[in-house]
Amino acid sequence: MIYLIKKYTILMLALIIVVGLLTELTLSIFPDLLTTKIAEGVTNTMGKGYLERGIEYLFNVVLVIILYKDMKKENIYAIPVLVLTFFSNLVGILFFFLIITSKTLNYKKLIYNE
Repeated sequence: MIYLIKKYTILMLALIIVVGLLTELTLSIFPDLLTTKIAEGVTNTMGKGYLERGIEYLFNVVLVIILYKDMKKENIYAIPVLVLTFFSNLVGILFFFLIITSKTLNYKKLIYNE
């Protein structure tokens, strides 16, 4: 369990740093990416949060694949956790750890009660 906590802590920190850097790099290379020009010199600019969230969703797909492989190793089949991880990576990983902890505690109860 400690190995998984370290692994996902490093993954989450790397994901946050890479998404932020990639967003800033994209906006510095293409400064008019989120700007649309309307008639007669009027422009409409979206916030960089839209781009950041889109990049984060792309990285969440990779995180879901990694999480699925770890779920297979632990014999846990919880598709809602994978869907939750796609939309909110931190919450999905927390639920994954809760499921592993619950499974471990129930296993220990069965051993002590028998």
